Amino acid sequence: MPMSIAPFCEVTHVADAPSASPDWALQFQDSDTLSRNTQKNEWNYLLPGRPGLPLLWCAAQSVNHGQNDMKLLIVDDNKGMRTTLRELLESLCKEIRESADGEDAVSAYAAFRPDVVLMDIRMPRLDGIEATRKIRSMDESVRIIMVTDYDEQDYREGARKAGASYFFNKDNLIAVRNCLEGLVSNCGSLN
Repeated sequence: MPMSIAPFCEVTHVADAPSASPDWALQFQDSDTLSRNTQKNEWNYLLPGRPGLPLLWCAAQSVNHGQNDMKLLIVDDNKGMRTTLRELLESLCKEIRESADGEDAVSAYAAFRPDVVLMDIRMPRLDGIEATRKIRSMDESVRIIMVTDYDEQDYREGARKAGASYFFNKDNLIAVRNCLEGLVSNCGSLN
């Protein structure tokens, strides 16, 4: 029976792996590490002072999708940031759609049903935390990844309580790509 990590993890570092190797590691808050060992075909979640626990990254894996089957919704009021994220992530996705605020994101989610939502926090009409709460009420399995300039603890806590899966700072967009790449190529279905 698959186990899963906690529904909210603040990723603080993504270790670089040689391009020939799909093995990699995510460094979490408090020095927790999730790593992928492809030779043993297992995931290891390493807690400080405890041995690694094998686990599956995704809680539900009923269907195996190819690497480019992910549907992504990018939500940010900054058009330049949406364009940057689209260009960075389009090779991982079957389809990408964009929204400029949280209110549009809720409507777009209902119509599009993406596997993953990248969500900014501070936006006009409806902020990202409230939009996350509304989207999560429609679908508990969706992965919502907060990507923001606002690194305050209140925002992190609000995002976690609203149902966000991960929290990244916009200063580290490569970590966002590496996280999505790991979800897609190593997890199968995101649903």
